[in-house]
Amino acid sequence: RDGFLRNYYTCSPDLLVKYDDNIDPSLAVFSELLSVATAALRRIDFNEVEKLALFGDGIMAYIVYIMLKYDHPDLDLTVFGIDDHKLAAFKDAKVAKVSEYKGDKFDTLIEAVGGKFSETAINQMIDLAIPGADLILMGVSEEKVQINTRVILDKGLSLKGVTRSMRSDFVHVSEAIKDK
Repeated sequence: RDGFLRNYYTCSPDLLVKYDDNIDPSLAVFSELLSVATAALRRIDFNEVEKLALFGDGIMAYIVYIMLKYDHPDLDLTVFGIDDHKLAAFKDAKVAKVSEYKGDKFDTLIEAVGGKFSETAINQMIDLAIPGADLILMGVSEEKVQINTRVILDKGLSLKGVTRSMRSDFVHVSEAIKDK
């Protein structure tokens, strides 16, 4: 009955996922973030996706991008961000800044910005969404954000929030890391 934080937290063994011994620990350390990205993607019907937009150019957006490319390598994907240097890391995706974007609108949009910029990103997503689009919100903000509910209602948009993953997400991540 010994162990780090044992008095504070216990986990049922059936919730644990055994990783292959050959998995590189420098990749396995990202399992939690990868599992949250997987949980977000699990909420998308990829049979219905024609054009997907990913908002954010930070670590969480990049991790979502990695899982998107692993699961759906031929997806029509545009990544929106503000930092040219960070956007350069999204090598197999179209990248854009919203202020300069003049292209098509999207049927599926993922927000992975978080913090105080969530408000701006979500409202930009609403503007770039086609009627009936799905918006997946992942970014965590400690403050309330104002979003344009009028346009959400007019367009019939669906918003889905994701911050937690399930065991099955970790299983998928372990397979993805092993395939690396």
